[in-house]
Amino acid sequence: MINKRQPDISDVEKEEREGPFRMMADASPVLIWMIDATGLSSYYNKTFLDFIGISKSEDISDWRKIVHREDVEDTLNTINSAIAERRSYSLQCRLLRADGEYRWHSYKGNPKYLNNGEFDGYLGVGFDVHDQKLAEEKLAYRTALLEAHNEASVDGILLVDAKGKILSFNKRFVEIWNMPKEIVDSKDDEAALSFAMTQLENPQQFIDKVKYLYDHPTETSLDELVFKDGKTVERNGYPVIGSNGIYYAWSWTFKDISHRIKIARDLKNTKDQLELTFKSIPAGVYL
Repeated sequence: MINKRQPDISDVEKEEREGPFRMMADASPVLIWMIDATGLSSYYNKTFLDFIGISKSEDISDWRKIVHREDVEDTLNTINSAIAERRSYSLQCRLLRADGEYRWHSYKGNPKYLNNGEFDGYLGVGFDVHDQKLAEEKLAYRTALLEAHNEASVDGILLVDAKGKILSFNKRFVEIWNMPKEIVDSKDDEAALSFAMTQLENPQQFIDKVKYLYDHPTETSLDELVFKDGKTVERNGYPVIGSNGIYYAWSWTFKDISHRIKIARDLKNTKDQLELTFKSIPAGVYL
């Protein structure tokens, strides 16, 4: 992928030796090229040339014209570093297609040697990974968006896989459960579950419900958990099932409803006091 140099006698000898290989390479559906020990281009197969819309390798006067300008520096640094250390290299960059569209490609180059053991440059192959790259970027964006949404939630959120292994949780989940930092950092499923049970008034009821729901992934759950510190948390659980009907995970949300419970309790107490007051008023008294 570097500028073409002028041929010499050794180049003619290489051409004769590499002729059969080049015939096979030209029939390959992948992009294939060779660069010499100094990083200068010496060959591109027909698939490569057809992709960029050039008839022969000699017509590529400057490889930077077919690589996206934002990828040129990293590409050059990767190749030069590999040459200096005589090692294989891998990289991704955007290559200009004949129709003017830049498409992501994944490239790998392996060092090649002459019969006498002398380093002779690289043989490389490339694959179009444009659609895969865009899909990965889209997934990364959606993941980041989901994480941002979860962290902004006032509810604790916990996602576990079909076997109960923790996949993710938000900061609010940690706060509600008062989860120690060492357990959070370790991401130890057993330690997290054991600690959670120490926080509850009725831990057995808690774990029994969890096991039941994991064994019955088509059901949903809505209940209340009473903590030893007096806190009441509403727990909502539901399965994550794909469009193919496969059960992938279980999602839990935890909402601290202690304030709501307190208001309801205060209202009931007020109501009871009013009823008691009215009952204590003697018959026949009018205001």
